Amino acid sequence: MLLCAATAEARALRHFLDLAGGPRARIVVVPTASLVSEAPAAPIVEALRALGAENITVRDGLARLAAQSEAFAAILREASGVYFCHGEPWRLVEAYRHTLFHFELVELLGRGGVVAAEGDSTRALASHLFGGGYRWDRGLSLLRATAVDNRLPDGRLAEDFAGFLEEHRGLRGIALGAGARVLLAGNCTVSVGDGRAAIRERN
Repeated sequence: MLLCAATAEARALRHFLDLAGGPRARIVVVPTASLVSEAPAAPIVEALRALGAENITVRDGLARLAAQSEAFAAILREASGVYFCHGEPWRLVEAYRHTLFHFELVELLGRGGVVAAEGDSTRALASHLFGGGYRWDRGLSLLRATAVDNRLPDGRLAEDFAGFLEEHRGLRGIALGAGARVLLAGNCTVSVGDGRAAIRERN
């Protein structure tokens, strides 16, 4: 998986495309987290095409019925990369958690595909959803026993995130500073961007 602290720049998207298999990879861009329908997908799609991507599909499954549909899930079965645009993480959880789409995301990772997220959407990929005021407290659990915060003020965990990890002992915490990208594969976590990232292991 690839986590980007903010809206991904060209280098991050190049990294994502390479991980997905290169220009011929089947890519699915998901703008569901945004309040503005598919608008956030446009610059991502444009940038990926500029990098040579040939097969891009934009899918917005805000309605759980869509995420449960065979047609929606079938797109993921053909894909090797899924990119979640920046937005409200709870919208991703509400739309996809425990749906057929969610199952196919797990299957995609199992066959060596890549799932990427930018900005606040990175939080939704974790098992526990960090952030106040959300209806949901659990994420999509693509990152097990983990919470994510896309902030790293002064190179340290934000106080509220550190407090969250203290309240939820047993969780790994991943915090992303400006410009940070973190690649997660199996038990390996590597910072690959220009910004700083902090990992607090489970305690």
